[in-house]
Amino acid sequence: ILLAATSRDAQANAATESSPAMRRGKYTSDCSGEAFTLLQLLFLNNMLGYADRTNLSVAVIAMSRELGWGEASTGTLLASFFCGYVLTQIP
Repeated sequence: ILLAATSRDAQANAATESSPAMRRGKYTSDCSGEAFTLLQLLFLNNMLGYADRTNLSVAVIAMSRELGWGEASTGTLLASFFCGYVLTQIP
C-alpha cells in the first residue's frame, strides 16, 4: 500500500512539474522587457491619438474662423482625420 501511494504521489508530482506554470515558477511573467516596452509605447500612441482626435474637434472651430473655412472645408478636414484614425485602429 505504501508503494502504491508513493507511486501515485510521484506521478502527481511529475504531472505538475511538467506543466508550463510549474516550470516558469509561480510569479514569473510571460512578458519580456522588450514586449513590455512595446506595450507601453502602443498604449502611449493610442492615448496621443485619442487626445489628437478630441483636441481637433475643439480646435477646428477657431481654425475655421481664423482661416475662413466654410462648413464643407471643416467637414472635409474632420472626415479625413477620422478616416486616418479609423484605418490606424485596424490591426
